[in-house]
Amino acid sequence: MSIAFFIRNTSFYQNYIKPYSDLFLDKGYKIIILHTNSYTPDLNKKAEILELIQTFDISKNSIKSAKHFLTQNHTTAIISINFHSPMDIMINRLAINLGIQSIYMEHGLLSESPGKYIKSQNKIQSFRRLSQYLIKYASFAINSNNFFSELSLFVQLFLKKNYSQSPYNAFLLYSERSYKILSNKFNLASAKVEYSGYPINLTAKKISFYENDRIAVYIHQPFIYHQLGNCSYQDEFEFFKTLASTLRSNGYRLVIKIHPLESKDKYTEGINSELLTIVGNEYDLNSLIKTSSIVFGIYSTALFTALKFEKPIVQIMPKCYPKNNNIDIFNEVVTHCKDFNELEIFLKTNFEKHKSINYNNFLEEVVGLNNTLEDRVSKLIKLID
Repeated sequence: MSIAFFIRNTSFYQNYIKPYSDLFLDKGYKIIILHTNSYTPDLNKKAEILELIQTFDISKNSIKSAKHFLTQNHTTAIISINFHSPMDIMINRLAINLGIQSIYMEHGLLSESPGKYIKSQNKIQSFRRLSQYLIKYASFAINSNNFFSELSLFVQLFLKKNYSQSPYNAFLLYSERSYKILSNKFNLASAKVEYSGYPINLTAKKISFYENDRIAVYIHQPFIYHQLGNCSYQDEFEFFKTLASTLRSNGYRLVIKIHPLESKDKYTEGINSELLTIVGNEYDLNSLIKTSSIVFGIYSTALFTALKFEKPIVQIMPKCYPKNNNIDIFNEVVTHCKDFNELEIFLKTNFEKHKSINYNNFLEEVVGLNNTLEDRVSKLIKLID
């Protein structure tokens, strides 16, 4: 029995899928990774995927060969972590056409307005990628034997965001908040639904950095890499230098956890400051957060872990970063500092003894309960069976 995961690029495998695939493999399932690497050459970093896991580039191969591949491998379910792009829609339609269970697994931050997201400033790149998606969807429609029906569905699904026209068979959600949001888009009453909270490793161990320093961890996001907003790398370097200096003068050492898509060496050389430490995948994010006295972050599920460890969270960012209130679900539990003057004032308060009264409610309503990978895999198997 095979289970397929669909991800945009295999470079996302390590952080997004590997924790799940390892547990599925332990339970005797065969794992397939469907991806679109040839559409995203800018993301094609080496992905360390076990040899026993099969991968299939659905962007490079024909729809006919994709159908053959999935059928030959006796694929039982395709699990997706997004639902709004043309490729997400096509994967769902492909599963339905083949009689394979199509499952949506909540993975990141679910917006109150699903389908709305930050758009790239690179219009040419965005247009080229959208064109590739549309051509692939047209190929799927031709191979479906219901060309006009599939095109009509695409208009409803992608242009009108009427996802109820092609629902998933099952949903794995964090909480009832997620259910309420998605029920405005999908007919969840007719689907199988299970709840399992965002996975958080509570057994993470603290890390020793500088014995006499309090640590402030900044969870980096790859806005520049994806050409979102108007920042240059130099803008970001200068921002981090100023942040490190402000924190240092208040007794903290800045540790920047660089996003996996970015280069640790690029930031180390570009910032070139002894006031901060830049780390990559060599340090576990959960352990970094547990070690910290304060966490800085923007639109990241890593903030869920900071809340679980009862860490104060601050949001401060370069003014050239993109603004997106649609997905900022953390307003009630983070402190927003619009500039370094406001940060100075915040750092001089007795904030470390303060735990927001909203933390527990937020965790239950947004992050959900049973926050383990084992529980999520168990629920996925229940949905598949």
